[in-house]
Amino acid sequence: MYCDINRKTADERRILSPLSVFGAKTPDAPAMIWKNQSVSYLRLLETVMKNAARLKAMNLPQGPVIAVSSTTPALLLLIWSCFHAGIEICPVNPGFAPRQLEAIIENLRPAACWLQADLPGRLRIENVFAHVPRLEPDFALNGETAENIHQEPLYLDLLRSADLILTSGSSGAPKAAVHRLANHFASADDNDPLSPDDRYLQSLPMFHIGGLAIAFRCFRAGAAVVFRDPAKNLAHEILRHRITHLSLVPTQFYRLLKEGFDFRKTALKKIMLGGGVITAKLLEDALASGVCPHVSYGMTETSSQICTRKIASAADISDLHAGPPLKHRIVAVDKGEILVKGDTLFMGYRRNGRTELPLDENGFFHTGDTGSLKHGCLYVTGRIDSRFVSGGENIQPEPIERLICELSGASRAIVTGVEDPEWGMMAVAVTDASAEGLKEKLKENLAPHQVPKVFLPWPKDAETGLKVSRHKIRQYASDMLQKGAS
Repeated sequence: MYCDINRKTADERRILSPLSVFGAKTPDAPAMIWKNQSVSYLRLLETVMKNAARLKAMNLPQGPVIAVSSTTPALLLLIWSCFHAGIEICPVNPGFAPRQLEAIIENLRPAACWLQADLPGRLRIENVFAHVPRLEPDFALNGETAENIHQEPLYLDLLRSADLILTSGSSGAPKAAVHRLANHFASADDNDPLSPDDRYLQSLPMFHIGGLAIAFRCFRAGAAVVFRDPAKNLAHEILRHRITHLSLVPTQFYRLLKEGFDFRKTALKKIMLGGGVITAKLLEDALASGVCPHVSYGMTETSSQICTRKIASAADISDLHAGPPLKHRIVAVDKGEILVKGDTLFMGYRRNGRTELPLDENGFFHTGDTGSLKHGCLYVTGRIDSRFVSGGENIQPEPIERLICELSGASRAIVTGVEDPEWGMMAVAVTDASAEGLKEKLKENLAPHQVPKVFLPWPKDAETGLKVSRHKIRQYASDMLQKGAS
């Protein structure tokens, strides 16, 4: 189903907030849970309304509020307070280097910033934001109960720009993707909705689209968002809070399986996998552990998922695809590139105060991903911009990375091209598994030009976000080779 959101009437674009809906329907039900604390839907509604009123009263200049924070309850409260105040919010990874933060400030021209009070390295970040107006550190949590405030209906404007999410920047500098609330609600409207009794673990950071999407799925169903205790491991939190839904990158899932975590003793109903290389071996191990995971293909620009498919048997693994497009999305393939449009498609990229949406003449957004459609199902093969030429031969890294993980048991692998006088671009593999004997195994499965010439260990200081920057791995490989690594 696809309905052009731009054609909504004035009444259709204004909806009752789900916080108002469940603040009245199930006022005492938990909306947010962390450690030994919880916030009910009524309490959340009151806090958000109070904070939204305070934000409006500040009369901030045009521009987003930049929130530099790890994934905390305070950040989620601030995000939804901004939604209800009609103010754009841009959650930012606190691990960004000062130069990256400076570039974000220069591009987005923020109205204000909010820095998490107990953020590691806060002084370094404060220096970068020295000339940006500051919201008080406890702003999002300062929401005393106001008598009868919950009786006022709280509405949201679906078509107004709501947030800016920085793309992963897997091949370079991140871009700021602008979303409407309508994009997020359409993305959360799938064929497998949550129930009010469900608990979704906030296992992905909210400065990524997958992490931001969790609250939309929960709040539209009256379910609870559960925050991890950073002092506890993932397995402990799944059991402790009786988690029913999980969104994981393959590395997180791989570690749970490797630790021998018994999924049968949990309350889990659904595990979503996306944002990285998903190998057949990983899925086989999942099935052997009694887990039927859902593999997902999506991107920031489409407000999270595009296609999702349940892996229920070995037959599903032998024909591994992402499934058909979900509701509110249209997918096409042109000259090997995946194209998308629909109600989940973002408003465009914010560049120096302007939002620009690059579409072709048929209204499709070109994803930069390669793939094919067969019998209505999408097969994803890789990224156009990760492809390189070595010795006159085209190399698409993703299938090679998947094979490296399959053959070596690696949880992470990236194949990249490094400048070389003989090959032009020499194929180099960076992986967290032992390279011993790996090249010989690859020779049995790949054409000669596809086998990496050099294998390097995974960098100890690699970022720990959802996606690792190919640009940074390429630079690391180049530096290592200059130092004489082989």
